[in-house]
Amino acid sequence: SPYPELDDDATAEDVHDAMSNQQQINQLNQELMQAIAECDHWRKVAQGLQRSNGGDDVPCSPTSCDDVHLLRDEVQALRQAQHQLVDDHQEQLAALQQVHSAALAELRQRLEDTEEARGSPSSQ
Repeated sequence: SPYPELDDDATAEDVHDAMSNQQQINQLNQELMQAIAECDHWRKVAQGLQRSNGGDDVPCSPTSCDDVHLLRDEVQALRQAQHQLVDDHQEQLAALQQVHSAALAELRQRLEDTEEARGSPSSQ
């Protein structure tokens, strides 16, 4: 084939990579949702502590503040990883679409050449 990038093995590998990336995106989404749910849980716990102390401002202990900051950092890191995976996935999808378009154009040209060789124009 004049287009080595159109080999079945390469195309199958690209599809497999895209599917693998989608699975990673789904997994990161799930981890993000779990981290958000855990953060919401601890926020509610903290609000409950404030209510039980008559609504006074309850300063968080160094440990709980560290936990909140760690969770916040983890959520931010997960969001960045998710955005990077989405960007990577979109780039791979665009490359696959380009390869598909090139293959389709080649097939159309072959059809047109075959029909012209037979003496019947492709567009009637």
